[in-house]
Amino acid sequence: AQAGLNWYTILKKRENYRKAYDGFDPEKVARYDETKVDALLQDAGIVRNRMKIEASINNARVFLEIQREFGSFD
Repeated sequence: AQAGLNWYTILKKRENYRKAYDGFDPEKVARYDETKVDALLQDAGIVRNRMKIEASINNARVFLEIQREFGSFD
């Protein structure tokens, strides 16, 4: 979320992100659909950029794929 923005801007919003992204649970985030993306785009507590939101969902999916393939993300 920070790319292209001031880190302090994102840091101030971290609790909003935690709430908006279900505590950063990758299982939940990976299941987000267009309805959830639309809701995130309306959430003034986070950076409302479609590409950043979609990337975070894709990252959760890839994270889980790596965990399945290798047994962990470590």
